[in-house]
Amino acid sequence: MDPYNFLMVVLIYAPSVIFAITLHEAAHGYVAKYFGDTTAYMLGRITLNPMKHIDPIGTVLVPLVTALAGFPFGWAKPVPVNFNNLRNPKRDMFWVAAAGPGSNIVQAFIWGLCTARRLRGRDRDPGRAAWDRCGSSAWLPTRTPCRRRG
Repeated sequence: MDPYNFLMVVLIYAPSVIFAITLHEAAHGYVAKYFGDTTAYMLGRITLNPMKHIDPIGTVLVPLVTALAGFPFGWAKPVPVNFNNLRNPKRDMFWVAAAGPGSNIVQAFIWGLCTARRLRGRDRDPGRAAWDRCGSSAWLPTRTPCRRRG
């Protein structure tokens, strides 16, 4: 693989993957706290700070090595959950476990809507497409109706 191309792919995909990992792990911790387990909260793991969720081996080294093989794979630090602190451990652990993949599905839906909106805008209005390249919501204030005062 061309080293320049590999570097470009890493620089493009890494921020979005790190953001997704961070939301995924924070979702586990938030739902655990909601159902009574404050372990992750006390350890500062319910945060959007990616440094709290990055595992040097699983988030950096293994994905780089496996990306060279053509199939990137990795993991983040697991959020600690104490089953005994949950109000109803069997039922609540299901929701704690489902929170991470659920956040991934919600993210995929939101990013899909953003992508569809940006692609649609390019076909109709070149001026709007230019605004979309600068910032996806930069054109909203000019398109929303204003209330009259007085």
